[in-house]
Amino acid sequence: MKIRLGTRKDSIAIKAIDSSIDSDPNRAALIDVSLKERAIRVALDDSKIIGYSIINNSFFHRHTLEILMVDESRRREGIGRALLRNAQAELGDSTELWTSTNESNKLMQSLLESEGFERTGIVENLDLDDPEIIYFKTLEK
Repeated sequence: MKIRLGTRKDSIAIKAIDSSIDSDPNRAALIDVSLKERAIRVALDDSKIIGYSIINNSFFHRHTLEILMVDESRRREGIGRALLRNAQAELGDSTELWTSTNESNKLMQSLLESEGFERTGIVENLDLDDPEIIYFKTLEK
C-alpha cells in the first residue's frame, strides 16, 4: 500500500469508494474543493484508490481530520490506521489533531482510541439519534 497526495484526476475514484456520497449532498463538492486545496491523501493498492483522508482547519481553525474513508470491501486491513498515522505525520509542527465520528461508528471509535485519541465532547442533533463524538490528540513532536 502507498499513500500520496490526491490530485484532481482522483476525484471519480475517491467518490466511488465513499459510502456517504449518496446520502450527503455536500460530500462530492467537499471532495472536489479538498482536492483543489491539496488536502486529500489517498491510499493505493496497485494504483487503485482504496481509501482517503481529508485534513483541514474546519474545527475552530484547528487541524481536523474531517474524513477518513476506506473502501467497504477493504475495511479492517489497516488502511484506515495507515491513513490516520500519515495524517498525523503530515502535520509538521502542529501539536494537535481533532476529529469526530458518530456514536454508532464503533469501528472508528476503536481505531481512534487505539491511536491515543481522547473523547473530548459530544454534539447532539447533527444526525438524528446518532450523536457526534469529538476526539482530540496531542501530537508528539
